[in-house]
Amino acid sequence: MEITDATLADLPEILRIEQLGFTAEEAGTAEQYQDRLARLAGTFLVAKEKHKLVGFVVGAATQEPYVADWMFEHTPTNLPTGGHQLIYTIGIDPAYRGHGLGSRLEVGY
Repeated sequence: MEITDATLADLPEILRIEQLGFTAEEAGTAEQYQDRLARLAGTFLVAKEKHKLVGFVVGAATQEPYVADWMFEHTPTNLPTGGHQLIYTIGIDPAYRGHGLGSRLEVGY
């Protein structure tokens, strides 16, 4: 299993997993995820098994101590240092659930 920073090339698979885990009303959009990719370098990670994207975690390093609803619509830019690490979403392909992947993504390894 390899965990790396998410890239724009990962977007189709990120959206696929997002749509498997949330209703259409709750799932993030392509535009929201493009914005998150642009603003959250280093805190938006993907897990790949044999080059297949099987999970992701997305969050922000902010001054805010808790995730707020507005953050899902207007992605804050990561702080360069300090602050709080927030997690918005952990998405795991259903075929890979139940094996600790979410926990590994949560800590970044």
